[in-house]
Amino acid sequence: MNNKIMPLGKRLLQHIVQHSFLTITLIAFFISLKSHAISLDKLITDNKLTIETTIKQHQQQIVGQPLIIAIEVSTNRWFAKGTRIINFELADTIILANSETSINGTKKVNGQTWSTQTREIVLYPRRHGDYILPSITVQVSVNTEENGIIEGAIETKPQRFTVSLPKALTNIEHFIVSPLVKLEVVTDNESGSDNEMNYSVGSAVTKTITITAQDAPAMMIPPMQQTELTGLSIYQKTPQVFDKSNRGDLVGTRIESFTYIFEQEGKYEIPEQVIFWWNTNNNQLQEIIIPSLLFNVGKSITSTNTKTNPLHINFKQSIWIIVIVSIAICAFVFVFRHKNNLIRLYANVTHLEQRTIKKAFLQDVSNHKYISAIDHLYKYSLLVGVNLDQVKSTQILSLNKLAFDNNNQSTQFTLQDAKALLKGLTENKKIICNRLDVEKTIKLNNQ
Repeated sequence: MNNKIMPLGKRLLQHIVQHSFLTITLIAFFISLKSHAISLDKLITDNKLTIETTIKQHQQQIVGQPLIIAIEVSTNRWFAKGTRIINFELADTIILANSETSINGTKKVNGQTWSTQTREIVLYPRRHGDYILPSITVQVSVNTEENGIIEGAIETKPQRFTVSLPKALTNIEHFIVSPLVKLEVVTDNESGSDNEMNYSVGSAVTKTITITAQDAPAMMIPPMQQTELTGLSIYQKTPQVFDKSNRGDLVGTRIESFTYIFEQEGKYEIPEQVIFWWNTNNNQLQEIIIPSLLFNVGKSITSTNTKTNPLHINFKQSIWIIVIVSIAICAFVFVFRHKNNLIRLYANVTHLEQRTIKKAFLQDVSNHKYISAIDHLYKYSLLVGVNLDQVKSTQILSLNKLAFDNNNQSTQFTLQDAKALLKGLTENKKIICNRLDVEKTIKLNNQ
């Protein structure tokens, strides 16, 4: 009797264990399915995530005046990564590279503290009229309470804004819109007054014009125009156009240089030029004058005691000037045609971009700008060929907590930690490269 009962008990026990394992597997599957079903759109529907676009424009927004697009993403929890905006285009506007700024903060929603990440983009309208800002795709990563980290893309709603053009600017093609414009004109004057100079045939003079404008990119400063005059050769250098940040404010600079070579006797006048400037401080049109220049060109100065033919001396001087100018022009043309290749060669040889991003990362850590530090760390990892998402490091976790966990007060991340993290990425790359070399060698040996 006992021999018959025992096998039946074993089979019953096995049956119960098998069904219990199946039940647990099904429960785990449905829990996993539920977590994957949660999306950013569901968080928005449940009022746990919001996205809002604000157009910060001036009371009288005119052509060429900067306009700020602010995109705020907020959550009732905190962000796992920095919010990223996918590049977009808007016709008849200028969007400068690296003009995006990030702001990390909090706000109160129905008495609850929400985390916010705001991205601001500066654009410059180039025509007057109505604009439609398209939907902008934003990459978001949220650390939820019940479903862990949820990542994905959400889109803003299209926005409208209007740009005007004052009547005073209606018939003006080129103008600068800025609260402050400065002009500097430097001429290597040999003799004479400020605007009237005395020269001889074969001599030369250089004039350099520097224009700086606040809150205006250099590419929106109009180029200088020159008048062709018989008996006077004009050589223009490639304009220097660059932007700088002065205490967070953009300052555009344009530098133009002209060399005048006198080939014949006579009087030559370079007419004055007018730069039109719309002063945003008083909303008035102003004119900046580049003064005219008058050149008195006489015969070449030679000694009365010499028997050398003055024309021969002038001819020799002219030949030397032509040779020097020709060499300079050839060198300039070569550099101009190959400047991009030369710049890339210099950057590759000296690892310029890698060193620049490394310096910016360490500076962000020193200034406790952890979100910006994560952005620079991500760019640095791409340059050294390391997938940052596959690197397991307590230092990266600490940096993420400081950047996106507003409730975290105990985590520390020092400059020494930052340097050690960068060194670890470089060593990680070497390990990967050595492993690939070994695999390649084994593969060749097997063949």
